[in-house]
Amino acid sequence: MITLAALKARFRYDPLTGIFTYRCGQKRRAGKVAGTITNGHIQICIDYKHYYAHRLAWLYHYGIWPPDQIDHKDRNGLNNKIDNLRLASNRENMCNIGKTNVSNGLPKGVFKTSKGKFGAKISLLNKQLYLGYFATAQEAGEAYKQASLKYHGQFSPFR
Repeated sequence: MITLAALKARFRYDPLTGIFTYRCGQKRRAGKVAGTITNGHIQICIDYKHYYAHRLAWLYHYGIWPPDQIDHKDRNGLNNKIDNLRLASNRENMCNIGKTNVSNGLPKGVFKTSKGKFGAKISLLNKQLYLGYFATAQEAGEAYKQASLKYHGQFSPFR
């Protein structure tokens, strides 16, 4: 695992843009942006080992490796500005996932019943809490939104 001193010797990190650039002494790369996009996040290869840029940003800025996961507040894995990053547990990080269910096009937490109504549910500590049934998907989505803000707080995608 790379140390803070080794990281700072090889790269510059701008906390306002979230971009890593190569330092002088890195041959032809000096001043160029570091990293490649992989699975919606930026990865930087150092000594044949791949690191996520958001984890390197945390190390560079705070001087320690993050003890758990790093959450992108705006859910954009390419935005590594330090004020967009926060420590999170896996549960907290999973709360901050998109506002829609990609598989069915309905708002997050909403499902369609066999009787043509829409239900809403939210996950809390690996349990499903049913929020009720509604005439429209928008009403069910609003119920989910309010529950997400209540139970997930700062990690809610609706904050």
